[in-house]
Order: sequence, then structure tokens, then C-alpha cells
Amino acid sequence: MTCENQIKRRIDPKIMDELLIAAVVSLHKTRIDYPTWVDITADIQNTSVVSNPANSLITGASFGAGKALNKISEKLLDRAECLANEWRGLGIKVVRTPESRLTLPALNPQFLLAWGAERLLEKSKAVLLNSRQGRQFNHTGLVNRLRNFVAEAGGLNYAIISSYGAITYNLLTKISLGIPLIVICPEPLPFLNVNGKAEFLRTMSEMFDLDHTLFLSAFIPGLRLRNSEYCALRDELAADMADYVYVGAIRSGGIMEDLVSRSVQPTIKLETADATNSVKTPPAAPTRREWDAASDKVSKILEDFPDDYLTHYTRRRPGPWPGQSLADYCDSVINHAPECGHSAFDSLRRMLAERVIRASGRLIKSSVPVVSFTELVPDQLQPLTKWRKGLARWAFEPYGLAFPKTELFKLGIRPVIYSVNEAYEDLSNELRHLFQASCSGGSNWSLEKEWRSRGDFIISDEMLEKMIVIVPTQSEAMDLLATFRILIYVLGRMD
Repeated sequence: MTCENQIKRRIDPKIMDELLIAAVVSLHKTRIDYPTWVDITADIQNTSVVSNPANSLITGASFGAGKALNKISEKLLDRAECLANEWRGLGIKVVRTPESRLTLPALNPQFLLAWGAERLLEKSKAVLLNSRQGRQFNHTGLVNRLRNFVAEAGGLNYAIISSYGAITYNLLTKISLGIPLIVICPEPLPFLNVNGKAEFLRTMSEMFDLDHTLFLSAFIPGLRLRNSEYCALRDELAADMADYVYVGAIRSGGIMEDLVSRSVQPTIKLETADATNSVKTPPAAPTRREWDAASDKVSKILEDFPDDYLTHYTRRRPGPWPGQSLADYCDSVINHAPECGHSAFDSLRRMLAERVIRASGRLIKSSVPVVSFTELVPDQLQPLTKWRKGLARWAFEPYGLAFPKTELFKLGIRPVIYSVNEAYEDLSNELRHLFQASCSGGSNWSLEKEWRSRGDFIISDEMLEKMIVIVPTQSEAMDLLATFRILIYVLGRMD
């Protein structure tokens, strides 16, 4: 059977089966880039698929993709047809992308994959452009700005355009619960298979009122895109689809400022004065009289730090705590809950309350979740405390929990194996969680003198009695001693 007959058998040229084309591209062994995908969708709109006499379904000749895709086999077409039918069965639809309304047209495909309340496309739509927030930001000011936008746009019966992933979008989506919402996904639709749909709804369903939500994506599986590119293209599509563009806090020279400058839609500036940061800040340092009066507590504060202890330093944690849902985290920020900022001090209090230091496999070559400790005493940390731009965080923050080295060794905690990358393969599986490249990214990691515990570290009653808590200020020490019976070492000591 010729490819032309294959196409005739599967595609009604009057309808143009975009889902089948998307499935073919997704399954093809050649991963294409986003501009090529946009070209393919443009040619679907402009060319009769069955009119092409060439021996292929998607080739440079008929779809503007150059040599990106080779000849389509009968077997691939069969698989693609099955996949397209699976998508249909899961409720996936195709919607036309509106004509670009930016002065420099957006790079959008001619159609989007959709799931949910398609009727929302008939409503007037509003978007809020707000620059990405850093790891420490004014929660109250942002929440007030989002509330004002939702109140105004919702009051005018607009559908609100939002997304998920970035904190601004997460909070906007949660505040908009119950209001018609169009979600531009920063990834392929999460509903393209049964397991993906189930997992997305398990973790995210509390963020959305599904009866009043439409999910859209410009992406298909298999595209060659970095995460930053997904997010930038998502933002561009959100701005392009809106009938009304609201402008929040945007950075000069950033992506959002560019989108505002290119928009021909009506723009509305949100005038919301930033309120005091809602993140809990330590109280003023106690006076000498208050300090001396609390003699029973002061006795719990060490004058010197022992050199035979290992210390786990904690840091700020943007986003949900381990085990906390995204919806609960967003609610805590929206409602200005204490400790919603998840500062390093908040993290320390949480570990003390739970008596657990949770393991993580992030940045560990073996991906095995570990808890890290260091031999360095607090006064030795200063030279290593620097800003890591790539991770957008400090290497160390002055908050930690320390335990006797001999006791930790009995529990199987061992020093890290520093070596060259090639040495990793020579290690047994039991030791690979201890591996760390000695030097990478211009840093000498061996200076950290790290030890690792495999899995979560539980603070037993015995360990609790010997544990030392490290904080930078007397006021934070007094705060902890009001709740916990612990030994404390204060970095910023009184003269």
C-alpha cells in the first residue's frame, strides 16, 4: 500500500486529523525542535495532506521540516493511530490557536492540545503578567496583587489565564479556584496517558475546579526543549491568548516586560502597594537584663563548640515541605500562615518538631536519598559560605543540628569518597551514595569534609540528649528554648 493510500485510509482531508499528526511526530525516532513542530502545524493548515504524491506522510517537502523526519512506515502509522485513539479516549481535543496579537508574532503552533472545559474559549480572557519571584520574596504583596487581579477580572466575568510550576502561577491558580480558568501547561498535556493523568490529578486536583478549567498545551511529547524554554513559550502563549493584559510587578529588561511592550491588547496596571513581608522574622535581640534573667535557659547555651561533632546544616526551602501538598502550601501563603516562608529557621524548627532530617537524592550522582553532615565546626564555615548562582541559594546557612561523630559512625554514617568521576564505576552499589567528584564547576568539594547517611535520619531520644542546635542569634536561641529542651550554640554571641 502506498503512503498516499495509507493517508487516505486514516485522514479525512476535510477535517485534517491533527491528533494523528501529533502522534506520528511524538513516536518518531527523530526528536524535533519546537520551531520545526510549529512549521509542521502550519503546513497542516495550508496543505492538503493527501495531495502530496511523495512517498511519505511528514517530510520536508510537505511539512516544512527539512530532513527532520524520515519516511513514515506502515508500522509507525499503525502505532500513531492507536496512540491518537488513546488520546481521544482520554478526552484530548484539538483547538485552533488564535491569531497572534503581539506586535512580534508569537512562535505558536497552529493548534493546541486541550483537555477540559472547551467552552471557556468563548469567554473574554485576562492574564496577569508578573515577573518570576526569587526564593525570598514579599508574600503579602504578591498575594494582595493576585487577589486584586482575580477580584477585578472575575467580577467582569473574564476567564483567567494561569499555569502551574512557578510560585506566581501556583498562587494565582489556587486563588482563582471556582472561577473559569484556562491553564497553559509548561509541558505536554499531563493527561496523555492513564498513569500520567492519574498522577497529575492525585497531586494537583485540589488546585483546580475541573468543571470550570480548560488545560491547553502547545507541546507534544518528544520535543527537544529545555525547561526554561518550556516556561518562556508558555508565558508567550498566555499573553498572546488574552483579551486583556494586567501588569503586575515586572523586572526591567525581562521576559514579561517584553511581552507587555509587544501586546496590542488593552493593558491594565495593577496598583498594589507591597505590604510588610509576611515571612516570620525573629524578634529583637533580648537585652542583657532579659538574658541574665533567663538563667535556666542560658545554661543550655554552649560557650564552645566541640570538635568531635558532625553537623547537618539546613537552608531555606521554597515550595512545599516534604509530604505537604502544593494546595496546602499555597493556602498557607495565601492566608499568611506563620512560617509560610519556609526559611532556614523554619526548616530547623520543623526538624526539631518532627525529630527527622529528611533525605534527598538531588545532586547525588547515584540519586540515592542521603542526609549530609560535615566535620567543619561552625567557625570554619565562613570561607565556604558563598552564593551558588546556578542553584539560586547559599552553599550554607547558619542553622544546623550537630551530633557526636562516634555515635553517627555506629549508625553507619560514613565520610564521602572524593575522587575523579571515572572512579564512580569502580564502587560497589553499597558505596556509590558516598561518591562525590572532588572538583567540578570550579569548586573543590573536598573542602566541605562531608559525611552521608543513607535515607532519613531519625533523631532518637539518645541522640536528642547529645544533639547541639546551631543558630546565628540569641533571639532565635531564646525562641527555640521556649519550646524545646535542647543544647544550643549561638554564632552571634553577646560581648
